Amino acid sequence: MLRCFRCILNFNLNLFPKRATNLNTFFLTMETLNGTEGENIPLTDAIKMTKAFRDANPLAIKAFYIGRDIMNELLNQENCVGMRIYNALDVYNQAQVVIVGVTADNVDLYEGIRADKTKPCPTLCDNNSPLNQ
Repeated sequence: MLRCFRCILNFNLNLFPKRATNLNTFFLTMETLNGTEGENIPLTDAIKMTKAFRDANPLAIKAFYIGRDIMNELLNQENCVGMRIYNALDVYNQAQVVIVGVTADNVDLYEGIRADKTKPCPTLCDNNSPLNQ
């Protein structure tokens, strides 16, 4: 039911091969981070990606909600330029995520703030969102 990040990424690379073509090179690259990584994608891409995941994983958790306060606390840590989201299982063996800050040198701030206790969809979902249709 819960797939590893590499599996999900590989699945998404098949949908959007222009973003990264060599998965091994992608995972071996050690670059300096500056906080500008990631991009705003078109809604049509977001809809296509979330639908493809739901179609391939009909019983999986669709999304996780996390509040602004813990995210701001995580991002406001000294030397934090972004965050890394780890797939995880909670004590009840349910899908969850663990979120940590990351430095410019690609080092997890695991001894700092660790965000968890997100709210899964289902049950906390926006049923009118095109990302959940």
